[in-house]
Amino acid sequence: MTRALIAALVAWPAVAAAAPATAIEVDRDDAPPAQPELGFDAGSPIGDYAFAARAGYLDQPIVLRDGATAIAPVARRETLSLGGAITLGDAVIVDAMLPLAHQTGASLTALGASGALADYVVGDLRVGARLRVGHGFFIRGEITAPTGDDGSFAGAAGATYAWNLIGRFDLPAGLVLAATAGVRLRGEQATLADRVVGDELDGAVGVVAPLSPQLAASAEVAGVVGDTVNGMRGPSPVELRVGASGRASAASPWQLGVHAGFGLDDEIGAPRVRVTAELSWHAGTLAPPPESSPDHRDDDDTLSMR
Repeated sequence: MTRALIAALVAWPAVAAAAPATAIEVDRDDAPPAQPELGFDAGSPIGDYAFAARAGYLDQPIVLRDGATAIAPVARRETLSLGGAITLGDAVIVDAMLPLAHQTGASLTALGASGALADYVVGDLRVGARLRVGHGFFIRGEITAPTGDDGSFAGAAGATYAWNLIGRFDLPAGLVLAATAGVRLRGEQATLADRVVGDELDGAVGVVAPLSPQLAASAEVAGVVGDTVNGMRGPSPVELRVGASGRASAASPWQLGVHAGFGLDDEIGAPRVRVTAELSWHAGTLAPPPESSPDHRDDDDTLSMR
């Protein structure tokens, strides 16, 4: 069913090339740079352009079990991701981000691989573009280049391609509801234990609630439905996250977001604990919070959708 839906969206080979078991990215952090309010692209503005640095901590993002025996190929990972974004015209944002990480975990010999887990790794370079197609509606395209260490669970062996639809809705009391759904296509699928990491559907829904004119709290649920190939199903992790984001003042170019989450199921990519903190610097004016802008002029609405 999943493959039929994917095939209806875009033409893709029925069987992707095989990749090593370690050629997967266990960190499912898909948030674009300089949008710290939620853990996914929620249609938020960045100003004219922005730079971001994100620090992250993962605890047990992958655990393989055989009866009572559990192996954590990646037990813990600390990541520093550097990126930026730029607004082009009134409707397009282009962004890019590259993760650098330190990790610890079990020997890979249990998986039939030689050598130990690499302590320091570079992840896949991620480049995305978001197009506004209506008031509060967007399309996002994303490609990841295989720059990561695919021998230590820090990247795929080939490029991946993703398309997402995004909706962003202003609710009473200054609340913002955002949701996204899309498909991710992998040029090379990896078989790991009883799972095959290949094409997948993904989605997320989150709400942002203002605590003050410059501070907001958030809660979200994000999940993946993995494809089934030759009787083997893909990982389908689900994660719950809460957080807060804000600025010191309306004129401050600095924005900070802090989030914590945990996996709701025992799947590859659903960590026991996730903590992220992102600091971003923005050029240009960010849209003011809804409750601090009583006059919703057309130009304000246009800016809020950038």
